[in-house]
Amino acid sequence: MANRNKQDGGLSQYRMEDLVDILMMYWHPNCATTSFRLYAESFTKRSAAYRINEIPTDVPTWALHTANEPLFSPASLLTHKYRNLINISLIDVGGHFAAFEVEKEFTEDVFRAVKEFRLWHERNENRKG
Repeated sequence: MANRNKQDGGLSQYRMEDLVDILMMYWHPNCATTSFRLYAESFTKRSAAYRINEIPTDVPTWALHTANEPLFSPASLLTHKYRNLINISLIDVGGHFAAFEVEKEFTEDVFRAVKEFRLWHERNENRKG
């Protein structure tokens, strides 16, 4: 959102080679349209009528919030939906494409999440047996 009023939309902060790489990942295999399908199907009245977002899940979950994420979900919604929400990480920079925009922070968070998921599963396996 912070880049909305910039002349280049904030793209000058990235290397041109990286932008071309990302573009080619969608353009060459002709999958740009299908990459938007999730959004097109998720934000319709018909989809909302199913109320899928209201169905809780016990799957262990880890959330990452970035400063400029346009599809932000507050902690109150996440804790209702994901009953085993292990953590919500907050990053003061980045947006919707965090893996591209803040690679180091994103990667470190993924590794923290995987470590915590393993610990969660170990604790819960011990309860079963």
